Amino acid sequence: MTEMLWYCLVVAGVSVTMGQMHGPFGLCYDFRRWVEKKIQFGGSDNALERANRLRQYEWILVGVKCPICWSFWVSLVAAVIWAPTLEWRVLLQYWLGGMGFVAVVMLLSPPSHE
Repeated sequence: MTEMLWYCLVVAGVSVTMGQMHGPFGLCYDFRRWVEKKIQFGGSDNALERANRLRQYEWILVGVKCPICWSFWVSLVAAVIWAPTLEWRVLLQYWLGGMGFVAVVMLLSPPSHE
């Protein structure tokens, strides 16, 4: 039980760091800014093309700042590393358990004022 709690806390910490914090040496913040620049400017000088590009990839801009979205992938990778066995039921339990923990914590937390 305590192993699963530690696992969930690690997933939550990494997911929140990737989605909302600067991270070590500002790398997480720099990554989010890089994604935004790639999508917003994407090599086109045409304003209409840029607007279409923003609409098309808006889900990425939202997802890269969302700890719950990050937890989906972080928990998947962490489950493969952390789970005591590679049986699919155990991996699924770890993967969805970590993601669910982050979702519950984030949805029950008061909104941050940036």
